[in-house]
Amino acid sequence: MRVLICGAGGFLAQALVEVLAREHTLRLFDARPLTTLHEQIVGDVADFETVQKALAGCDAVVDVIMAHESTYAGPATTAFDTNVRGMYNLLEAARLQGLRQVVHMSTGSVFTGHPGDSLHTGNETPLRADSPYGLTKVLQEQVCQYFADRHGLAITAFRPWGICDAKLGVTKYGPAATTSWYMIDRYDIADAVALALQRPGSGFRGYILPGNAAARERLDADAVERDLGWRATRL
Repeated sequence: MRVLICGAGGFLAQALVEVLAREHTLRLFDARPLTTLHEQIVGDVADFETVQKALAGCDAVVDVIMAHESTYAGPATTAFDTNVRGMYNLLEAARLQGLRQVVHMSTGSVFTGHPGDSLHTGNETPLRADSPYGLTKVLQEQVCQYFADRHGLAITAFRPWGICDAKLGVTKYGPAATTSWYMIDRYDIADAVALALQRPGSGFRGYILPGNAAARERLDADAVERDLGWRATRL
């Protein structure tokens, strides 16, 4: 398949590109030019015409949209434009072009508005944010749910917590311990995305991604293991 990776310049996206290129032809979409041998589109996801151009001729899209951390303070206009308007643009352009298969990268932050340790977090736990970032991610999932319900898109949303590279001992912020319960290796996430593209399902489905044994004690791992045959192996 020809797969568009939207937000292709980030820490997680680097692993997605490496893993998905084994089976798919990739087009990379990012706000800045990338050093890559893959086809790329440079532009703003909040601009609908640019999004339409990026999606043209693609069979599936993997969305890793995330506004820069600095944009969530104050009115957070840029963050909401990038994360929420960008999400809507992406799915509306997909609908108009007849593209039905979408993988969306959400986050465990869609649950962190609940009191700590107040419940075992599962895929059916109500979404509740505690930050502007988390709120934009909740709204992204609601946009996904709308397009799945109203327009028949097959959308898989993954909800990881802290993302690291266990082999390198780093996160996107630099060297870091990778042993906390909430950590997950970026290549484990990439493997989940590859499986979702193989088994698109129908409608909207959201999966928590526990990255290690300690996370599996706190988080529901049954659904993603049952539906996709995925289990984290690197931590």
